[in-house]
Amino acid sequence: MDWITNIKSFIDVVDTNSFSKAAEKRYSSAATISRRITWLEQQVGVQLLARTTRTLKLTEEGKFFYEKCKVVLDNLKEISQGLQQQQELSGTIKMTMPVSFGEHKQVLDALQSFLEMYPKVKLDLDFSNSNKDLLMNDIDVALRTSECNVAGYHSIEIMQLNLGIYAAPNYLARRGVPKTSEDLEGHNCLVNQHLGYAEWEFKNGHTRKIKGNLQSNSTPPLVNFAIKGLGIIRTLESFVLAALVNNQLQPILEKEWPAPLIIYLVYRADASAPRRISKFVEFIKDKLTASQG
Repeated sequence: MDWITNIKSFIDVVDTNSFSKAAEKRYSSAATISRRITWLEQQVGVQLLARTTRTLKLTEEGKFFYEKCKVVLDNLKEISQGLQQQQELSGTIKMTMPVSFGEHKQVLDALQSFLEMYPKVKLDLDFSNSNKDLLMNDIDVALRTSECNVAGYHSIEIMQLNLGIYAAPNYLARRGVPKTSEDLEGHNCLVNQHLGYAEWEFKNGHTRKIKGNLQSNSTPPLVNFAIKGLGIIRTLESFVLAALVNNQLQPILEKEWPAPLIIYLVYRADASAPRRISKFVEFIKDKLTASQG
């Protein structure tokens, strides 16, 4: 027999205090409902209902079974509704973010996980270092380095990223370890155009012009060249974690690093914003804040 059907019949009998009324609710007969209750009692090995020709009463074991079954059915209902909502979530979400986030593992992993959970949703991703007009470009969500004051949009802090300076041990052994930012004038600096071309920012907003024989608009090649000992790199810590763990790179000039870069999740929050946006924001927020731990 079916556990769920029989449990529902049992709950109906208790709630209506009647086999016949429970039978009407289940589009069945009183005899069938009675057999279902008997089957449950046989399975659990205790009497659930004390029955006479005139009365119907729960036993102590029946009360316990009734309360637990109500919880089970409520949980099943919640699971079913949640799965339906996931499948129903659809439409396009337009998102913009700095170019460097196209190489940020935690961000990309979070986006992939969301699409796997909500396969009917489409993400339209725009990687750009210009702060595009959100309203003009009909953008739903953005990753920004500053809060947004546009009406109809909210901003929440989502991450803090260290922008550090690194070099390979073999480079430092060959060229020496710079003690201050001034010492960088005598070093080969690898320039990431997305994070500041020709000059680097240090603590308290201090900047210094740097020079080197390699520049790129992509972070991974610069990291690889730095690992090979070509020069010093300035990049987000998240891009060099593996190299730091493997002692391929080491941080330098840490006391002069600027304050962590605060990343905000900016999103549409007006009354007309579709539910997919709120679900997306909630999901991305949970994933990225968890990655900070």
